[in-house]
Amino acid sequence: MKTLFISPTGDISDSRYMRIPLGILYIAAVLEELGHEIKVVNVDLFKYTDEEVKQIIKAERPDIVGITTVTCNYRNGAKYAKIVKDVDKDIIVMIGGVHVSFTYDETLKEYPDIDFVVIGEGEITCKELWTKLEENKSKPLNKEDYIDIDGLAFIDSKDEMVVTKPRAYIEDLDSIPLPARHLVPVTEYQKYNVEAHIFASRGCAFTCSFCLLPKTEGSFRKRNPKKVVDEIEHLVQTYDYKLFKFVDNSFSTDRETILSLLSEIKNRKLNIMWRCQTRIDLLDEELMKEMISAGCKEILVGVESASDRILNEIYGKDLNVFKIKEVFKLGRSLGLVITPSFVLGHPYETKEELEATKNLIIELYKDNYRHPRMCYLTPFPGTEISDSVFDGDLNNFIEVFDWDKYTHICPTLRTNYMSRHELAKLYVDALAEITYQNPERQKRIWPNEEDEGSYYPPEVKLYYMKEAIINKNAQRLNNIQVVEEKE
Repeated sequence: MKTLFISPTGDISDSRYMRIPLGILYIAAVLEELGHEIKVVNVDLFKYTDEEVKQIIKAERPDIVGITTVTCNYRNGAKYAKIVKDVDKDIIVMIGGVHVSFTYDETLKEYPDIDFVVIGEGEITCKELWTKLEENKSKPLNKEDYIDIDGLAFIDSKDEMVVTKPRAYIEDLDSIPLPARHLVPVTEYQKYNVEAHIFASRGCAFTCSFCLLPKTEGSFRKRNPKKVVDEIEHLVQTYDYKLFKFVDNSFSTDRETILSLLSEIKNRKLNIMWRCQTRIDLLDEELMKEMISAGCKEILVGVESASDRILNEIYGKDLNVFKIKEVFKLGRSLGLVITPSFVLGHPYETKEELEATKNLIIELYKDNYRHPRMCYLTPFPGTEISDSVFDGDLNNFIEVFDWDKYTHICPTLRTNYMSRHELAKLYVDALAEITYQNPERQKRIWPNEEDEGSYYPPEVKLYYMKEAIINKNAQRLNNIQVVEEKE
């Protein structure tokens, strides 16, 4: 069946984060093996208007349109359902992604032109659904025919919500074909991001309270290391990639598997550079040395907070700040960049704890040129925090209900001790201090010496730096005023 997949724009479009939509391409690869004709439209990449998308749909005349979304672009994606039905009401529309997997009821009621919601991992669900749709292609769509396919939600002919059995997670990840990257213009993406993304595993062995993974991806599952390196080698030879990012949720969960993968990279002499993300307590000197020898240049780790209370009692991380600092010290001695991420603003996080976290952010980013990874605690549907915020004891702390603003970088919650205004100010203060202490970072604010702010005394320069940062991030900060008036 002829299928058109749409990857919508986000509420906040930033070319730094332009990336190939691997989720769609994994599903597309499965469907291509069955003989289906697939086309992928990335709205963000080519800045398509709604009318241009409509014209593409008219030109392609697909049997099925699939839409992928996350929380902040959910409405930008779901709106295409009506556009599709305006072209041809017989085109079948389905939507998938982490957001709609938990809000399928709201989604189907708000956007009645959507025929099916795919819940959870989509490869097997779509394989079964497309097969049955093709069998029934000559008949009008009767959604009740698909009630035996796991992982679906839809509204039936009696206007009742139907949710089929949960789809089991794919245990054998090597049974899935490689993402169908040939369906997208890879060289166009490389203009924005020269780094190839690749999975060596799915799922997570941990259960942090702010994270979606326990419910969206389930337990940790790994690929065969040789097949992972086969994919890397293919990307090097086919698309001339030299930089890679392992987008596994916790790269070094299975130590022996990762050591095998590192050995395979070295044995093939691929001469690549790469980075990954993992838990900080899964790192030690031996492993980091092996990673460096295989081309690793950076490790992203979740530090989250400078408070042991927040880390353990609230976020369930089982970490302590002393251990965190020791690993950063070790990484620095080995010449390895370790980039921390932080989560700000749990409702019961005190001012003192947030101030300590701000100081730790400044300390750990002192010699790190990466853009600081600071996020506000956001109650994404499906997280333990979301359950508490929308249906539990944290209900009175939520102040933003617009999904478009659920970007990690727009404060949606106040705390028991700080307003959203104060949280936004803390974010900007930390970013300004980091920028101020590092001349290379200042070039991102004022690339040329003659730019405004370059000749001001330190305290005034810091003010203008904050102002420039706020202007650059105004939309992300939901236009919260965080700089006081100049005296």
